[in-house]
Amino acid sequence: MKYGTVTHSQIAEKLGMHRSSIHRRAKKEQWPCKTGKNRTKCFYVSSLPPGIRERVAPDFSGTLNNEVCSAFETEVTRMIKTREKDNETLKRIRLLLDRVEQ
Repeated sequence: MKYGTVTHSQIAEKLGMHRSSIHRRAKKEQWPCKTGKNRTKCFYVSSLPPGIRERVAPDFSGTLNNEVCSAFETEVTRMIKTREKDNETLKRIRLLLDRVEQ
C-alpha cells in the first residue's frame, strides 16, 4: 500500500469481503480515486468512509508530516508574494505533492 492510497483488493482483504463488493460500493458512493498501474483504482485513505478507513488503515492519521507542510507553505507563499508562476517553484511544489502521495 502506497502511503495514502489503497486498492479494491487491499480493502476487501481487510474487511473480509470480495473485491467486486468493494468496487460496487465505491462506485455507488463515488469514492475519490486515481487510476494506478493496469487500470487499478487507488482510493485515497483520507477520503474513505470513516468505518472503512479505521479498519483498513487504523494508524493513518490523515495529516502530513511537518517537514512537507512547512516546505509546501514556503513555496506557495513565495509564489503568492512574487505573483509569478515560475517553472522552478511549480516543480518544487509538484515534488512535494508527489512525496505526500507516496
